Amino acid sequence: MKLKRTRTTLALLLSGALTFSTVPVALYAEPTATLQDQVDEAYSTLMTYTQELEYANNQLFQVQEDLASIQEQIKQTESDIATKQAELEEGQAALSDRVSVLYKQGGFNLMSVVLGVSDFEELFSRVYYANKVAEQDAALVNSVKTTKAELEEKQSALAAQEAEQKQLVSDQEAKTSEVQTKLSAQQSYYNGLDSELQTQLAAEAAARAAEAAAEAERAQEQENNSDGGSTTDTTTGGDTNTDANTPDASTPSGGTSSPSTPNTPSGGGSDNTVTTPDPEPEPEPEPPTDTGNTDSGNAPSGVVDVALAQVGKPYVWAASGPDSFDCSGLTSYAYRQMGISIPHSSQSQYNLVSSKGHLVYSVSALSPGDLVFWGYGGSGSSIYHVGMYIGGGQYVHASMPGVGVVVGTLSTGGNFAGGGSPV
Repeated sequence: MKLKRTRTTLALLLSGALTFSTVPVALYAEPTATLQDQVDEAYSTLMTYTQELEYANNQLFQVQEDLASIQEQIKQTESDIATKQAELEEGQAALSDRVSVLYKQGGFNLMSVVLGVSDFEELFSRVYYANKVAEQDAALVNSVKTTKAELEEKQSALAAQEAEQKQLVSDQEAKTSEVQTKLSAQQSYYNGLDSELQTQLAAEAAARAAEAAAEAERAQEQENNSDGGSTTDTTTGGDTNTDANTPDASTPSGGTSSPSTPNTPSGGGSDNTVTTPDPEPEPEPEPPTDTGNTDSGNAPSGVVDVALAQVGKPYVWAASGPDSFDCSGLTSYAYRQMGISIPHSSQSQYNLVSSKGHLVYSVSALSPGDLVFWGYGGSGSSIYHVGMYIGGGQYVHASMPGVGVVVGTLSTGGNFAGGGSPV
């Protein structure tokens, strides 16, 4: 994934920076080139922390889902135990009533038991209380008791799992908070460096402009002096005498000299835009196995227009619109406007696409509206970023702090983990 950061142009800085022209550039602690390197390095680290935070949040979302699943099982088990307990108490009460009735009726024989019943349940009761099939009744009672005991054992095991899962959630919350703290600190550090760099660039540009203006003024003054002091004396014999004040060939002819070209940091183009180069790419891991699937699903019409309408809005961690977004917040927001609910988690969105059988790896198999994913090593179990394919080899995504929602060119190498529609 390629992320670029474009800062204020030098040309624009010149318009408001003349107030800095009296500040000697030498007073700055760091040369501009060195400061630019520090800004680039800080930006690269900021991008890394942003990816780490997305991954950590995905892990947190997963353990929270697992905990919710366990807690739901506990609730269901508690309900099942209560049902079995009610059945047991009801059965015990019925047995007690029947025993009491039979006791009051006095003696009976087997034939009267068989012929005098109105249904099988009454027959079963009479036979049981007559001690003819006591073993079967005992088995039924024991079955209810056994089921209840199994449910209670399951409840105990789930309680232990719940405690373990709560600890996993707590641990992951701590990890996520740690990365969030690092990201916030890095954002502040980067902002400070970038502000210092912009101030220094403005001062240097203003100093160069002032120097160029002074040089032009000196050249103009020399030209004026040259034009006013030069005379030609034509005599009868045609001899021409040159006045001693006439400048020699080494004197400027009066043309205004151009200011020196600014030492633009790397990345500057013909439009004078100062662009920070992409960070050095990590060694490219083995790409994921291409299953050959070409069915990316059925992304809804209009979802791309919704996503593109957010371009220019800021990146804010965990935000899902409408004024700011993180990466999975943008994609979930766009689909939500189409009446489709998908999770606010890049890993969960990947899992959803995969479960639908819509995961593809070739750009040619992608359709506008498909989600595209990146994971460490291209792994589908370590997703850290998601965007939306818009066609023509491009995608829109909420990039990172300081960049916001932008359109980029899709690169399927390195950490690209495939894409597809969640519907």
